[in-house]
Order: sequence, then structure tokens, then C-alpha cells
Amino acid sequence: MERISEVFTAVADGARRAAWLGLAARGPVNRVVLPSGHPAWMVTGNAEARAALTDSRLSRGRAGVAFRRELPEAAMLQTHMLNQNPPDHTRLRKLITAAFTRRRVESLAPRIEAISAELIDGLTPALGRGGAVDLAAEYAFPLPFRVICALLGIPWRNEDQLSIWFTTLAAGTTAGLDAYREAADNMLGFLRDTITAKRDDPGDDLISGLIQVRDGTDRLSENELMAMVYLLFIAGHETTASLITNSVLALLRHPGQLTLLRERPLLIDSAVEETLRYDGVVQATMPALAIETFPLGGQLIEAGDVVAVSPMAVGMDPDVTAEPDRFDITRNAPHLAFGHGIHYCIGAPLARLEARIGLRQLLDLFPGLELADDTVERLPSVMFNRIAALRVRLPRR
Repeated sequence: MERISEVFTAVADGARRAAWLGLAARGPVNRVVLPSGHPAWMVTGNAEARAALTDSRLSRGRAGVAFRRELPEAAMLQTHMLNQNPPDHTRLRKLITAAFTRRRVESLAPRIEAISAELIDGLTPALGRGGAVDLAAEYAFPLPFRVICALLGIPWRNEDQLSIWFTTLAAGTTAGLDAYREAADNMLGFLRDTITAKRDDPGDDLISGLIQVRDGTDRLSENELMAMVYLLFIAGHETTASLITNSVLALLRHPGQLTLLRERPLLIDSAVEETLRYDGVVQATMPALAIETFPLGGQLIEAGDVVAVSPMAVGMDPDVTAEPDRFDITRNAPHLAFGHGIHYCIGAPLARLEARIGLRQLLDLFPGLELADDTVERLPSVMFNRIAALRVRLPRR
């Protein structure tokens, strides 16, 4: 049985990628041990992952019973729709879709461009002198954080403190129960205060929309509101920030691909998609529990088994993608970075929009951008594939 807890805690850039490549090469469904010490099945094959993500015999939200016993308040944050099954998931998805409209997302484009330009202005002095900056901390993470704050209607002055809580919560069980509990308690308090303020003084923002949205007599409860806002906040910030950082890193490590993108700017969409496949933002999905026995990928999944899907490993499936360890922005290889089926990420269009704008403006304004330090570390996390820091510089002319 493969122990993959080291994959989630590995900070060495190459070690994490090599581990997922190795797991994907061994077969589409593998028996593993999770960081919690519990055995599970990890699905790494493309076809098998799509099947698992749409199989009603795999039930969401049941695999973390012990976690909920130890952290009952903190676990409330995990009651969002990603951890729900129909009909509860159907109900929640319908309510959020009514508020999170295409018009609302598309209207953010000028705001994204303005935030990107403002952050780039802050980078210019250091880069213009040939100095180095941490692109992750100074650009890739503040950009989607401020965008999601604008969307939700939250002042981004809380950026530093919220970022600390998010980093701990994103680490999951690898952060330790006490640290996770403290971050979750702080986050719950912040969400309660924010929702109360929006009830008293609603605006043209998503939180106000979620408070007001109805489907007949149905509406979100207070706990559902907090869990939903938390999901939108962490998913809308964490994954997009990683997408931008990972894209920049991949392009700078593959100068031929970067040159090609500069020559053919319309490849920006496929460059984003290739990053999602090659260096995806999600390592593993929330675990599900098999409620009956069934075969999957040549293995027999027993009732009561824990099953998770690795979108990161799916992008490396050698049966689907030729030379999966090669970064090529001209191909259109499949990936599951935003999920599949009823749990497909509702914020995927926004993430793609932010990545396109953020990358385009950065690369246009800094044509000589290069890595200042090729030694890259990843933050420990059960779910996310996040770079801790990305040092870049603009050479003197």
C-alpha cells in the first residue's frame, strides 16, 4: 500500500510532482494511506476519475466523521455544497447559481484589470532596478484575493489576517488540530460578523445576493450561508492564485513556450489550460465514502471504503496525455482541475478570466521577466498545490 502522506507535506518542488507522476503511472486506481493514517483508494486515471466523480455510490461528506467529532464547530465550514449529495447538493447549487450569475462574473473584468495594474505598479520599482520580488506574495495571491473580496463585498483591508487563516485551513489535517481549530474559529467569527453587517446594510455584492436569494419559500440558513461564503472565498482565492503562480513558473522554466505565447497571444487560453493539466491547482478532492461495493479501474471498491480523486495526477495519466511531463501550450489535453459532474467548480469561469488577465498584463509589461531563484517550495496541503514563494526579477537593460 502506497503511503502518500509525504506527497501532501512535501515541500520540494520536484518531489511532489514525481510522486504524483509515479502514482499515475502505476494504474488508474491505487490503494494508499492518507495523511490522517487512514487507508483509501486514490483515483488517478482520467476515465476512472470522471466515473468516480459522477457515481452516486460514492457519498460526499461522510468520510470525515472522526474529524467532525473532534472539531464540531470547525467542521461546520465543511458543510458546503462540495460535501453534499443530491437532493441537498441540488438545492444548494440552485440557490448559489441564482446569485452567482454570468453577468456578475463578466462585469468583474474591468475591476480585475484595475487591480492587476495597481499590483503591477507596486512591482515596477523593484523590477525596474533589476531587483527581485516574490511574485506569489506580491501579485498572484493579492490579485484573486481582492477580486473575490470585491465580488463578495468584503473590504480587503483584512487581507493579511485572512491570508494566515486561509493558509492554515487549506493545509487541512497537516496543520494540526489545534492550529486548524483556532483558524476555523476566527474564520467563523469573521463570517458571522460579515453576514450580520450585510443583513443590516445590503449592497450589490454576492453575499447580499446570497442572503436575499430564494427559490419559492426556500432560502439559505445561517450556517449554510457561512459555509457557502467560506467555500467561495477559499476556492475563489486559493486555486486562482496557484493557477497564476504555477503558470508563470511553467512559462519561465520553458522559455520556448513563453516565446511562442508572446508571438501568438491568442494561445493564452490554452496556456492556462495546459497549466491546469501540467501543474494543477488541486492535489486531491474531498474524500467520499463507498455506500455499496462496485468495481472501478480493475479494483473492487468495498462498501465503507474511502475514495478520493487526484485531479493533479489525472493530468499526468499516460494513457490520455502523451509525454505528460512535457509542458506544451499548443495542445488541448484533458484535465479535471475544476472537477466534473454535479460538483464542477461554479467559479471556473472567474478563475480562467483572472488568470488570462493577470498573465497577459504581467507578461506584456515585463518582457524580460525571469526566475531569480529556481529553488521552489510547495506549501503542505491535503487539497491544494500551492507554491510558497516565486522570486522573479527583470534584468537591467
